[in-house]
Amino acid sequence: MKIEVRYDQGRIILPPNVRLRDDVTTFTLEIPNGVIAAPIYETADPALKQAHAMLGLDYSYESSGKTEKELLTEALIEKYGS
Repeated sequence: MKIEVRYDQGRIILPPNVRLRDDVTTFTLEIPNGVIAAPIYETADPALKQAHAMLGLDYSYESSGKTEKELLTEALIEKYGS
């Protein structure tokens, strides 16, 4: 079922006529790219995760011939110096 919901300060608000069966439930929500303030980043590598945290939510990059590690290293050097 697809319905229109509203996001308000961290809460997803369902229309008044929609009730969920359980008090706690998990479901998939499709969010348009244009409304996401920062991309969601997940990695198993703790060093890359820390590098992303150090760069902050504003950091993003486009794919290139460089590895993610190379891109993050360059961005950290640019932000914090060598």
